Amino acid sequence: MINIGIIGTGFGSKVHVPGFRNIPNVQVYGITGDSFSKTKKIAKQLNIPNTYSSWQELINDEKIDAISIATPPHIHKDIVTSALKNSKAILCEKPFGKTLQDAQAMTKSVKKQKMANAVDFEFRYVPEFQYLKTLLDKKLIGDIRYVSINWITGGRASINAKINWSNYKKYGGGILANYGSHVIDYIEWLINPIQKVNANLSIVKQSKKNIDAEDTCEIKAILKNNVKASVLITNVVFGGEGHTIEIFGSKGTLKLSNPNLFDFMQGFSIVHINGKTEKEKKLITPKKFGTISSKVKDGRIYAFTELAKDFISPIKNKKNKPPSFEDGLRAHIVMQSIRDSDKKDCWTTVK
Repeated sequence: MINIGIIGTGFGSKVHVPGFRNIPNVQVYGITGDSFSKTKKIAKQLNIPNTYSSWQELINDEKIDAISIATPPHIHKDIVTSALKNSKAILCEKPFGKTLQDAQAMTKSVKKQKMANAVDFEFRYVPEFQYLKTLLDKKLIGDIRYVSINWITGGRASINAKINWSNYKKYGGGILANYGSHVIDYIEWLINPIQKVNANLSIVKQSKKNIDAEDTCEIKAILKNNVKASVLITNVVFGGEGHTIEIFGSKGTLKLSNPNLFDFMQGFSIVHINGKTEKEKKLITPKKFGTISSKVKDGRIYAFTELAKDFISPIKNKKNKPPSFEDGLRAHIVMQSIRDSDKKDCWTTVK
């Protein structure tokens, strides 16, 4: 039995806890959060046997084999450093740390300790994404010419939306880190590494609060093999189209889209447009890639479960399956180039 300690009572309790409980021979052994009284209440509701007054106390428990971090990114580095000293395997939420320097330090430390590690880039585990990757690898649409990504939602469009850590740079907030890190990861996983960027980061939804983290980002990119890409991400506009990825090739086009504005993982479908006839054909994702049931209340749990399985399997031999800390670091490298481009108002090479 592998004992998991969850750090974070928000996303941690909603997604990490049920996700790990879907895996045989894994036990959610304990949980901790900002408020001990709130943590105890959540632990009782979810039937988690142990609660801790701090993340330090949880990490120091020798009975815990691995930790799952679901906190704001500004404290990732401290948690990871302590966990590695206590020989814990680590699954960490994205964005992976507050800064590029944080990500570099954590990746260096985990390599030295040789502990199993993962970063929660869940889209890799959405069945339609996995099917799309197979189609691209088989060159169904030939050589890729252009990529267009629009992720437009209104989750934080209301003037009554609660201000939280994601609105402030000092906590690692901003739409680029929260959503953009996902997009960077799946672009490079599906297609090619990003080599150059030209970006604009902005705050579209004004607030009386002194917020400083962007809520909208527009990115032009050049990938390896001179593939051009454009990306628009925002979560502060009403009635957006949801999440759409269009990949245009020399023999046709593949379009992956999810109009569901309330579940980022559930609701995707793939359309193939043949270059000869230009007729749209909706593709049915083969069962071997899995299915997110329409009865599932939160599609994130399915994707997290599949990712967590790949995290759990190598814990005993301390080997890794991606997405790992190195993938989290790579996203930060690209994000830093995007921020530099925005600041200098020019094309920037990704180093």
